[in-house]
Amino acid sequence: MAPSRAYEWKPLPPQQKSDGCGIGCFRLFFYTLSTISIALSLGLIGASIYSIVLREELPALLHSSSYSYLLFGLLGIGGFSLLTSFICCSAARQKCVTTFFIFLLFISFLAEATLSYLVLVEGMTAERNIRRNFQSDVFNEYGIDMEITKSIDSVQIEGHCCGAYGFDDFLKNSQSEEEEEEYVEGQRKPRRQYVPDTCCKTVKRSCGLNDHPSNIYYTGCENYLQESVKQHFHCLFFTCFFAAFVHFLQLLFTWCLCCRLGKCEKSPLPDHLPINKANSIHEMSLFD
Repeated sequence: MAPSRAYEWKPLPPQQKSDGCGIGCFRLFFYTLSTISIALSLGLIGASIYSIVLREELPALLHSSSYSYLLFGLLGIGGFSLLTSFICCSAARQKCVTTFFIFLLFISFLAEATLSYLVLVEGMTAERNIRRNFQSDVFNEYGIDMEITKSIDSVQIEGHCCGAYGFDDFLKNSQSEEEEEEYVEGQRKPRRQYVPDTCCKTVKRSCGLNDHPSNIYYTGCENYLQESVKQHFHCLFFTCFFAAFVHFLQLLFTWCLCCRLGKCEKSPLPDHLPINKANSIHEMSLFD
């Protein structure tokens, strides 16, 4: 009887097993960091949109032209990082995609690190500008510059405050006693309103005529504005900083993963493993 073909069992070499386990561990860390990166990118986008849409009063009061550009820069790098994180599945399995992913991660890390520094500097500059210019804005620009007026009104409503240091900031800016009588809708008013309606505890038309403590806020807005701006810039800084830190870790793990994939491509699993002669003779005798 002709000997049948022996089916050979081909175990993986120890080195091959070690490489496969190493790649699996790196992929696990890789996917975990990618998930965190997506969350931070969404946070960066959300913080930027919040600052642009809901904190629209800040640019006029900060007297800084770079603040708006900084926000749009954070929004752009947040979107870029989010798109970069979506290719992590392909990057974890193909070396060419992994190499391109490393390049994108480096750009994201460099941009976020730079923006973190710029946010920190802009925050310190903003606090100095508020101490230097806010009282002047209340005294000289309120009621004249509509953008600054709208911003101050927004701060007074949100902060439950009035003026820079108190409600009498508007009294100091009022006209002379002879001009404090006026006609409104055909009726003579005994005095001119100098406190804006946004200083009232319950905002309604002409409520600022009564400057009694039960009706208007006596606390100034400068301290509130400084604290609000400080917290705002801290939120932007830490979100951008942690995004840069996670991308730095992701860059290291992706580089190691790329090296592992390169080793696997250089030493693939052989199709035919050597079998010693004794085993071959034994397997042939089984079919005699």
